[in-house]
Amino acid sequence: MPLIRSRPAPSGHVEHLGHIEHVERGDDAVPRPAAPAGMDALVDATPDGRDRVVDALRGLSIVVVVLWHWVLSITHVDRSGALTMPNPIHAVPGLWVGTWLLQIMPVFFVVGGYANLAAWNAVCTRGGTWSTYARKRMDRLFKPIGAFLAVWVVLDLVIRLARPGTPSVWTWGRVVFVPLWFLGAYLAVVLVAPMAARAHRANPTAALVGLGGAVVTLDVARFQLDWTAGGLANSLLVWVFAHQLGFFWRDGTATGWSARRRASVAVAGLAALVVLTGSGWYPRSMVAVRGEAVSNMFPTTAAIAALAVFQFGLVLLARPALERLLARRAVWKATVTVNAVAMTVFTWHMTALVAAIGAWRAAGLELASEPTATWWAQRPAFLLLPGLLLAVLLAAFARFELPSRFPADTSTQVTTRAMTVAPQGARAFRADPAHPRGDRIKAMADQQRSRLPLVAGVVVVVVVVVVAIAVGGFLYFTRDTSNAPLTLDDAPEASGESVDLAKLEGSWAVVPGSEDPTVAGYRVEEVFAAGAREATANGRTGDVTGTLAVADGSVTEGSFTVDLTTLASDEAQRDNALKGRGLETDAFPEATFALTEPIELPTLADGEAFEATATGDLTLHGVTMGVTIDLTGRATGDTFTVQGAAPVAFADYEIEPPSNSFVEVEDTGSFEFVVNFEQT
Repeated sequence: MPLIRSRPAPSGHVEHLGHIEHVERGDDAVPRPAAPAGMDALVDATPDGRDRVVDALRGLSIVVVVLWHWVLSITHVDRSGALTMPNPIHAVPGLWVGTWLLQIMPVFFVVGGYANLAAWNAVCTRGGTWSTYARKRMDRLFKPIGAFLAVWVVLDLVIRLARPGTPSVWTWGRVVFVPLWFLGAYLAVVLVAPMAARAHRANPTAALVGLGGAVVTLDVARFQLDWTAGGLANSLLVWVFAHQLGFFWRDGTATGWSARRRASVAVAGLAALVVLTGSGWYPRSMVAVRGEAVSNMFPTTAAIAALAVFQFGLVLLARPALERLLARRAVWKATVTVNAVAMTVFTWHMTALVAAIGAWRAAGLELASEPTATWWAQRPAFLLLPGLLLAVLLAAFARFELPSRFPADTSTQVTTRAMTVAPQGARAFRADPAHPRGDRIKAMADQQRSRLPLVAGVVVVVVVVVVAIAVGGFLYFTRDTSNAPLTLDDAPEASGESVDLAKLEGSWAVVPGSEDPTVAGYRVEEVFAAGAREATANGRTGDVTGTLAVADGSVTEGSFTVDLTTLASDEAQRDNALKGRGLETDAFPEATFALTEPIELPTLADGEAFEATATGDLTLHGVTMGVTIDLTGRATGDTFTVQGAAPVAFADYEIEPPSNSFVEVEDTGSFEFVVNFEQT
């Protein structure tokens, strides 16, 4: 993310990350000096016509996100040993209202639109292409991200070598990578910016309305037609919409609006928010809330697009006052400083929080898992401690974002080479021949127009590939790979002869079985990404023991016990989580079913299935509940087999579903089994 972007000004300029490259007056360029300088040089070099509000909002967006994660997330270690970070909105009445202002990411994309349009104009002025633009923008993103990932790869390897058996950071500390999903969305928007700029140049209103219409259409398809891909597509398109709003700021259109018109934009966005959140489709909170099936953030919904319009209007209304505030040197210097290391702060702030949590626990202090009085009392500590650790990380890694040199000559107003945009920004932006440099601008525009079909094609291909990889990866890793429900059918090679019930009398014991092996386990539904995809999770084990007794044509006694510590599913991470969460198998290693009423046996034929009902006690998670289970049974030779599934409401057994920010586990499941007995 660039440090400084400027508004349309009489002299051309281009923005660079954390520094200003050189000074230009007509054809006379002042070379960049070799000696480095500090932030004061940037402050002194700020052009008079610069729109400082853009820089301030970019920095403010990063600061708000960091403070939200540090102070307003209930980050704690769950029962599986993994860090999780829900927020307190579910427990604090009315706190959702604050998210209409504090969910500030739409503002970040709006100012990103301003900045990326400026960058694209600068590339066009120099005769560059989309690849030139993309390379420069990605370079500014990838350097700090690359350093972050490299450090964590090495650190994770060192930890696992030093402590064999330690799970990967992806298992216990996935929260450190929370910033990366957002940066991925921003990168995708950056890459489509030139094509979006062309649409804006052709017809600004139609381009914006078209995007808004597409967002609404995809949400209708998602919620009414159950089209999962619509939600995933909107997770990009909504941010493109917010980004497009920034074009109206950059080209001078929005800054020329009257106060009444700016207020009407804010009111329109607010009205749309009220209507959408009142429809029943969208939650009122603009961030994910524990226990809610839908999140506005991912898959991103039309409510976030409405929020972008609302916040855009508020920003425009506040802009004159903000300009006066930012004219003060101390305030502007703080803004410049934050922007200079914004990417480093954003990338590393969760690492600082995780390190702070490690220090907190090492000191023997507890982390609150609910917004209790203790949790609120801890908030100052979780502002100060991560802040100190982040300062250390900045000292080490800001170099990957900061330029190696700053201009030493701060007495000359710094500008750069870019398309000149007069105060009548929209007219000059479209290369009006009446503009003083209209011939040059028109020639450059014609040159770029000839390249735009190729650029558009490349952008489309890149976006399709990025979206395909993202969607394909999501669909692959959330695919349903569960086993089919347990059933019991007629034995294929059985004789079908009548079974003498008298021969069944006596004691029986659980055996592994062969035709339908003895097995027991759980089955539960999982919902990914707030309803974007659903799948079934099931884990099973063959470690079952038990007995039953038959007398006078009835099963008079019977019970079996399942060793839950050996449950295995198709996902090792899920199995590991159940040791300390959900079933909590470390604390409650067994599940037992015991008959409380006899089962009268019907007339039996060898190998043919029959139906019966079992009434008994199911003990799970240390809680015993009376249940009635529909059974399918079969007597085959010397083996007696029963199959059934008992519905389990987790709350009845004091089981907390092992959900996280990405996967929501339903609050009901089933305990299923096939058990073989042989006469003893």
